[in-house]
Amino acid sequence: MNAEVISSATQIKPLRIWPAMILAAIIVLCRYVPGYIEGASSQFWFIPIFFPMLASALMLIWWLAGSRATGREKLMVFFGVIVALTVIVMLSHASMRGLITSYLTLPLGMVGFGLGAYFNRSKKPKQRVSGIMLWSVVAMSITLLLRNEGITGDYVFDLQSRWSSASSGELWADKKTAPPATPSTGASIDAAIATAEWPGFRGADRMGHAKTPKLATDWKANSPKLLWKKPVGAGWSSFAVAGNFAFTQEQRGANEVVVCYEVTTGNEV
Repeated sequence: MNAEVISSATQIKPLRIWPAMILAAIIVLCRYVPGYIEGASSQFWFIPIFFPMLASALMLIWWLAGSRATGREKLMVFFGVIVALTVIVMLSHASMRGLITSYLTLPLGMVGFGLGAYFNRSKKPKQRVSGIMLWSVVAMSITLLLRNEGITGDYVFDLQSRWSSASSGELWADKKTAPPATPSTGASIDAAIATAEWPGFRGADRMGHAKTPKLATDWKANSPKLLWKKPVGAGWSSFAVAGNFAFTQEQRGANEVVVCYEVTTGNEV
């Protein structure tokens, strides 16, 4: 009788895994599905940004409150993931820190977390801890191999190999300065800003829609004519357009600057 009671008390419960699998699926679906739905990437841009982060937080809550893991397992894995995430972010390329941590690094780690929990669900506590941590750390470590060169208006990051050659923008000279603005130019800019057609990120309504005549989309038959192009520093900002002027931000060496270009000529003012 006593032996049976001891055996029952020491029996290892397998993890309750289905919530983790659902959350891992949500992370993957929210990240990739909107890009394949026409118009979804512009209308529902917030889904691939915030939903995976929310699902990642719920994954940790599941682990602490509903996984059936022992108390010691819960604490070791919870703090282990936080420490691992911190170390990986610190070791990552500088461009892989900030917004992209919640957009990519953390969701990758949580998908690995869920898979690690699935494949180690019936093992002993020590083996479960090491297995889950291994899967999570390996998944997050993918970002150590990458460098981010920018982001589009649809929140798509331009990810390159960390060791690939730097873009021309990153190599732009520190000493490049804009020509001094004349009073007439300043007055023209102020007048244009008062009735700006595209005053900020994703336009006036933040929906990525431009109130313009319909544009020809068959670029093979009517390809756009290149008016001008310029090398610029690494940019984290979209363009704002007002009249004949376009505004953006860029990196010039150690300095981050706001710049204004004439749309028709490409001259910096």
